[in-house]
Amino acid sequence: MVSMIPDINALLIEVKKAVSSGCFTLEDRWKNLHALSKYGYTLNDVKLAIGRLTYQDYCWGPELDRDTSRGGEFWLCGCSIGGVTWYIKLKLLSKADGNEVLCLSFHEAKYKLTFPYRGLSLKEGRSTYHKSTCHKGEFAMVNLVFCPNCGKEREYSVVRKVENYDVKGEGVGIETRVAICEVCGEEVFQEDLDSATIAAAYDEYRKRHNLLLPSEIREVREQYGLSQRAFSRLLNWGEITIHRYESGSIQDQSHNDLLVLLRDPQNMKTLLERESGKLRSKELSKFESRLKSLSGKTKDHFHAHLNDLLEAEDIDIYTGFRPVDLDRLANVVLYFAAKEEGLLKTKLMKLLWYSDFLNFKRHTVSLTGARYVHFPYGPVPERFNLLLGLMDGDVINIVPVEVYGYEGEQILPRQCFDQTLFSSEELGVLQLVYDQFKDSNASAISKHSHQERAYRETRDQETISYEWAKYLSL
Repeated sequence: MVSMIPDINALLIEVKKAVSSGCFTLEDRWKNLHALSKYGYTLNDVKLAIGRLTYQDYCWGPELDRDTSRGGEFWLCGCSIGGVTWYIKLKLLSKADGNEVLCLSFHEAKYKLTFPYRGLSLKEGRSTYHKSTCHKGEFAMVNLVFCPNCGKEREYSVVRKVENYDVKGEGVGIETRVAICEVCGEEVFQEDLDSATIAAAYDEYRKRHNLLLPSEIREVREQYGLSQRAFSRLLNWGEITIHRYESGSIQDQSHNDLLVLLRDPQNMKTLLERESGKLRSKELSKFESRLKSLSGKTKDHFHAHLNDLLEAEDIDIYTGFRPVDLDRLANVVLYFAAKEEGLLKTKLMKLLWYSDFLNFKRHTVSLTGARYVHFPYGPVPERFNLLLGLMDGDVINIVPVEVYGYEGEQILPRQCFDQTLFSSEELGVLQLVYDQFKDSNASAISKHSHQERAYRETRDQETISYEWAKYLSL
């Protein structure tokens, strides 16, 4: 099998060259178009996915195309996008003026795909893994991208630079991380870096115009227990509008203003009275029940709205093999809020991550069961705005403050930390994390988290596995 890897790499280089030059066609099949419509993806997203393929994404081929009108051979690959495995069938066509790529299939995989070369090293040619500064027995990934200037896949380094981006006709200056070809020194496209840059530029634009973040839009919807399609119908928006906003598209001001208003259950109640006919009976029943529980903010407010939101989540490596424990989560927040006067939300997010991952590193189980997501400014708990928002006014107070000319939020405790919920070993983890970062501001701990392998080896918006805890610097 190993002997096929150079052939797969050679094919992928030619495929990527053809796609990048515009010689690319996506077969106009209902299954392909339906999948793109369902997830709000575009033809450009398809090209980006193909540009990310490596020999480890290979499934099988070449295989003769049974459609005799086309003839030739196809190759089958698969990749994960947004937690969904995609089935990708490609054909490279040789023409007089160069190659052309025909993508026969690009849709959700309907069965489990087999990847014969996942985790397998390549000893000849361009090695995908190499021994370097790793610990004994480990391997480090060599990152390869296609360099148009060299006409080949090359290793690259990453440099920081300040660039100006046009977002909705407005210039937005941000610090970016850019890939540089190690051979010719030219800038090259690297999807993860480019996606993070775009996300950062969009977030800066949202901050300037007081627009909700994609995660905050999702939290508005989820607090009422509505699917994306049901929420869109209720708002009289297109069925994929909410999906696009939650996936990163910038919402218009009128839509944003409505979403902000709907954070208040009383406003949502008013909307429901007018638009209840837009929901199916089962959706309406669940929605009314959730709305009723949200209407009265009691001492059990925090638990009442999250238990059913989280109860269906798997207990797996992404939760640190612990079910989400809301009491523990709230008390870890209280621990750090009581320890550090004027604790900023940005710093708290990193303290939570370090605490959960250090506990997993030591004891193979997390402290709180929280899932963490790769964000541009470091790891954060999944649905963090919803979690803190529901604690606000009960467990904690969230107070707006100005920090170096920017608007930030301080976390102030309203209750006492309950140490009886934690073992002495777990209390030791909390103390170690506090001691490690007590003199660090939000920016310093954010930069520190960026150096962790768990962050460097994951992509923007990707859920971070607790498996990375073994490499934690603490």
